[in-house]
Amino acid sequence: MTTSLNELFNISQNSKVLFIYPHPDDETFANANLISLLVTKKIKTKIVCLTKGEASTLRFGIGDNDLVAAREIEFRHVMEYLKVSNYEILDLPDGKLELLSNLDKLVAQIIVGYNPTHVITYEPDGIYGHPDHIALTKIVVSQKNISNYQLIYSTVSQKYKSSKDALAMAKEPSKIKPMKANTILYLSLIDYIHKLKAIRVYKSQFTMQSNLLQNLIKMLLLRYEYYCV
Repeated sequence: MTTSLNELFNISQNSKVLFIYPHPDDETFANANLISLLVTKKIKTKIVCLTKGEASTLRFGIGDNDLVAAREIEFRHVMEYLKVSNYEILDLPDGKLELLSNLDKLVAQIIVGYNPTHVITYEPDGIYGHPDHIALTKIVVSQKNISNYQLIYSTVSQKYKSSKDALAMAKEPSKIKPMKANTILYLSLIDYIHKLKAIRVYKSQFTMQSNLLQNLIKMLLLRYEYYCV
């Protein structure tokens, strides 16, 4: 499998891979299988989440409890499940990353501090135009010219359709067009079940009972992971 990682992503045993995303669960929906492959092969891997996802309108099973605490716990439990030992969750304001004047310096510090050979984050349209996704990707792209790493974008199937609620977060939803993948990871049945179990840990954000048909379609598309290398 290391050979496949090398062929697909130019990732070798000596690589250092950084996954950086704005919200808890971004990394799991987009990359759980790749993360598991890297960890299994003992390739140095770090996951960084910039916010605790407090602006989410989803809070399944949370009630009046603290969503921030719940999402941080979920993130840490997923890291344990995926056997990731090097991870960090920050407390930047969810939904307001683009307004932070020092965001570029913070992201640069994370990248320079870890000195990765590869950085993985969302493609430039942020899948569905989420301003946090877009703001972070812009900085990761600009920092690439300084830190000289290989940038790998996480994207989605061309069949993927964002929900109206998701697109409502975009400033110009009609212009959102996720980048087409040129590299696809296929999940075996075991891999697929493993990923679904990781997603289920984020129980405050996901339940099959809500929008059943849409979630069934989403689950089917999760049989693959899509990347632009």
